[in-house]
Amino acid sequence: MTTKKTTTATRKAPAKKTTTATRFDKFRQRAIEAGMGAGSIVTNDPFVLGEAEGFNPPIELQRPSFSTRVAIQDALSKQDFVRAMVLIFGNDVNRVIEVLDDYEKETGESSTVIFTGIVIAYTVHFFGEGSQNATFPGALG
Repeated sequence: MTTKKTTTATRKAPAKKTTTATRFDKFRQRAIEAGMGAGSIVTNDPFVLGEAEGFNPPIELQRPSFSTRVAIQDALSKQDFVRAMVLIFGNDVNRVIEVLDDYEKETGESSTVIFTGIVIAYTVHFFGEGSQNATFPGALG
């Protein structure tokens, strides 16, 4: 009786995992060298629209994810303000629309301009001065 020879496959060492912080360094560096700002997060504290702006109770908006910023940028570039408002304000969108309606009735000024100002303040709050240009290129003129 012959014994079958068993072979053991040679295993490769597992590939080194890159950390999330370094995974995209080369792409980030390339963008910075091309003149784009670092785009770091300034704060994770909520952006608050409070009583001074006519919101009682206040509306607290969390920092938008990358995918949400892309969707907001797309909506604004298409001048789809309703979609942009829903993306930014979520369940509070109707409250915001009511306050902006009241403001427009009282002052005769366009609420679209006020909404744009809120978007700029929201973006700058989380990503710093000038970030509205990088986060929403061309959308805010």
